[in-house]
Amino acid sequence: MKNFLTIGLILIIGLLMGGCAGLNISSDFDTKTDFRKYTTYQICPEDLVVKNSQYPEYDNQFNRNLIKEAVESGMNMKGYKRDESNPELQAGFKFVISDEVVSLINCYDESEFGYGSIYKLDNYYYKEETLMVYVSDLKTNQVIWHAIISKNLTSSPEKLKRTIQEKIAKLFTKYPI
Repeated sequence: MKNFLTIGLILIIGLLMGGCAGLNISSDFDTKTDFRKYTTYQICPEDLVVKNSQYPEYDNQFNRNLIKEAVESGMNMKGYKRDESNPELQAGFKFVISDEVVSLINCYDESEFGYGSIYKLDNYYYKEETLMVYVSDLKTNQVIWHAIISKNLTSSPEKLKRTIQEKIAKLFTKYPI
C-alpha cells in the first residue's frame, strides 16, 4: 500500500511540475511605451557570458548562443533590425538554475477508533530552470518588456536547438506588437 501511495504521489507531482509548467509564462510591459516607434536593437553582450559554473551542463556557451539566436529571431519577427552601432533597444536574457526540494511528510490517517497510521514519505529533489527574456529602452535605461518561463529548458542535444527556439518563440507571443 505504501509503495502504491508513493508511486501515486510521484505521478501527481510529475504531472503538476511537468504538465502545467509548459504553459506557465508570465510577462509584463510598460503600457505607456509605443513599441512601434523603435526600429533597432542589440543583444546585451554581458548576457552571453557564462556566469553559473555550478551547472555547466545547463549554463554553458553553447546554450547561451542558442538562446541569443532565438532572442534575435524573436526580435526580428517583431520587425526590429539588429544594429550594434546605434541601437534603440537592448534585448537580453537571464538564465537562473536552482535546486529545489518537495517534502512529502507524515500523512496521518485516523481510524474511527482514534488510532492512526503515519506514512513517512521522502523528499524529492529537482532543478528549477527559469528563463527571462527582456527588452529595454537604451535612451531611458528602463526595461519595457519581459517574459519568464519556468520549466525544464534542457533536452537531448539533438532536440536542444528546437526546444530553446520553441520556448523563446512562446515568450515572444506575449510581446505587445
